[in-house]
Formats: sequence, C-alpha cells, structure tokens
Amino acid sequence: MKIAVIAGGLSPERDVSLSSGCLVANALRQAGHHVLLVDAYEGII
Repeated sequence: MKIAVIAGGLSPERDVSLSSGCLVANALRQAGHHVLLVDAYEGII
C-alpha cells in the first residue's frame, strides 16, 4: 500500500512531529508499505 505520512509544520512542536513521523514511516516500511514522508512546511523529506 502507498502511504503518505505528513509531519513537521511551523508550530513549536515541529521537532517532535518530525521525530514521530519518522518513527511511523519506518514502522510502516518494515510492515511492507511504500511510504512517503512529507514535511508539512518544506515538502518531501
């Protein structure tokens, strides 16, 4: 399955969101999914 994980943004919680997004993306990849991690502020990571 193709999945986009959107993280980041401009809030003070940006770093936490990016870290959590990376963890989610990695777990989904390990489960066999094709994952695109997207920074809500800068675009595709």
